Amino acid sequence: MKFIMKKIWKKSYTERGLDWECQNTKWVFVSLLSLGILSGPVFLYLGIKVKNNLWKLWGILYFAILLLIGETSSNIIDNYLIMLVICSILHLLMIRPKYLIYLDVLQKVEIDKYSDFRSQAKAKFNVAETSSNSKLKDNFNLKKAPSQMDPPKPLANQTDLVDLNLAPESVILTLPRINLILAKRIVQKREELNGFTSFEHFVSEVNLTENIADAIKNQVVFSKIEKPVVAGRIIDF
Repeated sequence: MKFIMKKIWKKSYTERGLDWECQNTKWVFVSLLSLGILSGPVFLYLGIKVKNNLWKLWGILYFAILLLIGETSSNIIDNYLIMLVICSILHLLMIRPKYLIYLDVLQKVEIDKYSDFRSQAKAKFNVAETSSNSKLKDNFNLKKAPSQMDPPKPLANQTDLVDLNLAPESVILTLPRINLILAKRIVQKREELNGFTSFEHFVSEVNLTENIADAIKNQVVFSKIEKPVVAGRIIDF
């Protein structure tokens, strides 16, 4: 089925490629194989899947009209039924690109939404790196003699440190274990507080986990905050 779909649709509408798009548009064949009878339920399914209320209404409308027409039988009604089936199938083919784009964006939003929760859960349960490379490296270091151990990495130069009171969101994202959601939270808190006074103040206000705080502690600085001067009237007595 996927081979046939690739032959029909040669243009990709997302960065995921034709394989992913064909995998997520098998509902087209459901409508075609049912001769359009299931176009209404398919529209309803797509509307629920990508949270599109208009498609839900189309699904209910197609299904309701199909039921009403199906209760009567005449040449004119049969012609209307054929037209309805053709229109519903063409309508599904027209919304396919929008559906794929909506689905792609929604799935990426879901990933970003839970990435922060995942990092907090790892910090709570003290989950470190689980890759096989890091485990092998740790075991190898344990077998080394003290003289063969890798020298400690020097601290970052002052010019390499990220000033969290001035750095834009894109620069904050370069810090270890800082994702997009956390970077936005840092910028938002900084604007609310007119900057952070210290590392401890930053950790407390952003509600940073101990694991993330340890990872960035030696890579950030905080420039001095100038308190805004409040202008007022001078009253002569």
